[in-house]
Amino acid sequence: MILLVVAIALSSTLLTHPLRQGRVDDSAHEAFRAIVDAYNAGGNVTSLVSKLNDALDLISRADEVASEDPELAHSLISQANSTLTQILEEAPEVAEEGRRRVFIGRVVLTSSAVAAAVVGVSAYIYGPRLFWRLWVRLRRRHRVRAVKVARERGSMIISGEVWAVICAVLLVGAVFAVSQYVRSKRVVEPFSALGVLGPNMKIGDYPSEVVAGETFRLYVYVLCYEGKPMLYTVYVKLGNESTPINGTTPAPLEPMYTLTHALMHNETWVTPIDVTLTEPGINYRLIFELWAYDPETDSMVYTGRWCQLWLNVTAPP
Repeated sequence: MILLVVAIALSSTLLTHPLRQGRVDDSAHEAFRAIVDAYNAGGNVTSLVSKLNDALDLISRADEVASEDPELAHSLISQANSTLTQILEEAPEVAEEGRRRVFIGRVVLTSSAVAAAVVGVSAYIYGPRLFWRLWVRLRRRHRVRAVKVARERGSMIISGEVWAVICAVLLVGAVFAVSQYVRSKRVVEPFSALGVLGPNMKIGDYPSEVVAGETFRLYVYVLCYEGKPMLYTVYVKLGNESTPINGTTPAPLEPMYTLTHALMHNETWVTPIDVTLTEPGINYRLIFELWAYDPETDSMVYTGRWCQLWLNVTAPP
C-alpha cells in the first residue's frame, strides 16, 4: 500500500492528535467515569457532559497550536485540566442530588400505588353502602309510592361484581403506572450509529475523485441511543482495497486522527472534517470506525460501527 500523508484539520469541537497521550487522556476518562457514577445514581449530568466536551475542545485547540505556540498550548491544557477537576468535584454533588430525587420519586410512586389499591378495595367494600347513602340524601325530598311490579334483577350499581371490577381496574392501573415508570428508565434495544455525510451534509454527495493537495470537506455523524452517557471516539484510518475490516474486527491500521465527543442518550453529534490528500493513487479507502470508552474496563471498545469512502486521487494539473 502506498502511504499517503493526510492532513485533517477539524473545525469541530474535537480533534485529538495521536501524539497526545497520557495524563490528559487519563484525566478525561476519570472525569467521564465520575459522570457515569453520577448518572447511575440518578443525577442530571447534562451540564457535566457539556463541561467534558468543553475540556476536550480545549485539548483539541492545544493540539492544533502546539507546534507553533507551545505556551498557548500549555495554557489551553491547563484550562482543560481545570475543567476536568471541576467535573470531579461536582459529580458527587450531582450524584447525591440524584439519589434524593430517586428516593422521593419512589416514595411518591409507591404512595400513589398504595393509595390506588386502598381506593379500589374501599370501593369494593364500602361502595354500595356509600352509594345508597348518597342516593337517599339526594332524593330525601321525593315522595315514595309503593308499586307492585314483577321482580327484576337487582341494579348493577349495587352489584358486588361491579364493584369488584372497579377494584380490579384500579389495582391494574396502579400496577401499570409502576411498570411504566420502571420501563421508562430502560432502553429496550440500545445502539450507536456512525455515518459520513458529504460536503453538503447529505448522504450520497461524496467526492469520488479529488486532486492531490486540494482540500475537501466531509461530516462525521454519530448518534447515541444507548440509554446512558457515552464517550465516543471516531478513529480515522487510511487503507486500500485489501484492508480487512468488518463489524467485529477493526482495520489493522494505526489511527491517523481521533475525534472524541461525549453524548447523552438520544443525542447526535455532527462534526466537519477538512481532508487533504497529497499523493496520487486509486482505490484508497478513508475508513471511519466508532469506538466507545468502557468505564468498567478503562479501555476503548470497538462498537462494530464503521463506514468508508472510496477515493481516487489525481495529480494536480
